[in-house]
Amino acid sequence: MPNIEVNATDEEENKEEHISVYEYIEKNYKEDWLKEKTPCENLADLGITSANRWEQFESLYRSNYVDYSAIYMSDAEFQLRLVRKYQEKEEYYQTYNIPAEERIDVFTDEATHEKIWKEMEACAQIQAGDSAALAAFEAIGEGVLQMEHEDRAAISEAALDGSNKQKNEMTQEALEEALKSKAGDDPEYLVRGAALKCQYGSHTRYLDMYETHGVYLNDKPVMHKKDCEVGKNIMPFGICTSPVHNLNETGSLFAGADVDQKGNYLQAPEDIVMTGFLCKPEFEDKSCWENCKSETKIAQTATKGMKKINEGDCYEAITTASYLICKHGGLIYPVSSGQLDYSNYVAPFQNYPFINDENNVKDREFSEEEEQAAFERWCENNLSGTCPYYPGTDEYLEWHQEKIDGLVADDASDKKLKAAYEECLDNAYWYGLDRMNAEARSGIEEMREKYKEAFPNDADDIQGRYSGERLDYGYNTQKNLAGATPEENSFYHYYTRQAEELNVRQEELKEQLAEANSTGDQTIVAAAANRMREFREEKENIYGYFVREVERYDGYLDEEQKRQIQKIKNLFGEGAGQ
Repeated sequence: MPNIEVNATDEEENKEEHISVYEYIEKNYKEDWLKEKTPCENLADLGITSANRWEQFESLYRSNYVDYSAIYMSDAEFQLRLVRKYQEKEEYYQTYNIPAEERIDVFTDEATHEKIWKEMEACAQIQAGDSAALAAFEAIGEGVLQMEHEDRAAISEAALDGSNKQKNEMTQEALEEALKSKAGDDPEYLVRGAALKCQYGSHTRYLDMYETHGVYLNDKPVMHKKDCEVGKNIMPFGICTSPVHNLNETGSLFAGADVDQKGNYLQAPEDIVMTGFLCKPEFEDKSCWENCKSETKIAQTATKGMKKINEGDCYEAITTASYLICKHGGLIYPVSSGQLDYSNYVAPFQNYPFINDENNVKDREFSEEEEQAAFERWCENNLSGTCPYYPGTDEYLEWHQEKIDGLVADDASDKKLKAAYEECLDNAYWYGLDRMNAEARSGIEEMREKYKEAFPNDADDIQGRYSGERLDYGYNTQKNLAGATPEENSFYHYYTRQAEELNVRQEELKEQLAEANSTGDQTIVAAAANRMREFREEKENIYGYFVREVERYDGYLDEEQKRQIQKIKNLFGEGAGQ
């Protein structure tokens, strides 16, 4: 009987080679199984006529392959794909008002049928092949070789690992094409602070660097293709869900705990705790960013006035069309260029399917006006009247104001009117007022004031919800408390006033406590002491908000701002412990 163990070296070699389950078994067992002659023409153990174990395996494999292919290539699967294609085409035709005589009937069109059948075959070859090979190996391993269940499972898992890499490569290729298509012909340069995602990572992270290359865009350092060092440029992406990783450290993270470049949470982390393998990005020794801007090169170290640059120290600039491939199977790609502070806002219309979509190739050109009209028509049909514009644009406010005016004219209920205001303001604050110009920000703040005027009884709640620059900003309430960040003067004005008012109240409570003590009535003394205790907790909480906020901006503040911080700390410290 052949040795059925797979040593570590074999496993490492097979992980590097992207092979199917059949190829894995062939490489590890064929040579031995060809030598293992069968005792008779008809194998009693499995009832298959063959000369050796390998022929026996192949007979089982071929038989299984036919069965599994019938499942994956069924008429039901074909009809399901055909209906999906019909729905895609119909949506496209209606959105662009394509005349009936130019439309294709996917149910009778031979070219469409052939394309769908080829897509099914490509999927079926992988799925049926893997399933057939695993089933054949399981039958021989259990029924003939008497292998332990754990041994069979370990070998099956190792075999699937190689096949998964093949599937993963197909996904990566699709992602690469989608990324290039999304970036267009003129992608933006990536600068420090660009938001990055990994296809298998749970959290957003940011492109970073210790020292700049001396090249800036809007005061932000531009990055090049060699800026891919883990821990320096690329940070872990949370929990890894890649099917082909070999990570071994597990941990837990809150879902939704994405932060901006300065460490502030973009939204409160969800209560859901994600547990799994902790991401540790790894790249090949010579690996670097792919699909870079070859026309633009950045010197590793540039200085002002430099006239002569060593070509060997110059590297291509990276853009929103660039990407990295991790050893653990993930494709890392930019969500934003970093030129504007990142927001986790996702516009409802961002799944609009007809821009740069090869599945719906247009057989004629459309003008910008026709494209815009088609886009708005699609939004109206698919999003039930959701605004087809980004927050921060004139069109966004005009669209929402028109909707609100219409509700008022129709004497709509308060519930509907409130929903209209909150739709406008929520999306704007998720997007981030800090990403808007002064005029756009002012427009959103005016809309907030209109909302307060329309519902004066709710004015305080409305102000509290929309007082900062982003909704639920910071997973803490300090930005909403101050209505500003430590980079704004109003932040220091707010906390200075808070500290001064707290100190006044503290002196008043001290006097009340002294008076209570003079009465000798323990009930009065206890009540005054409780008020003092509650006050100190309130003061400590507000001071804690202040300290945590300024700590997040460490390294971003100038000397005057640092002076203001110390002044406020001193104010909070007055009367401490008394």
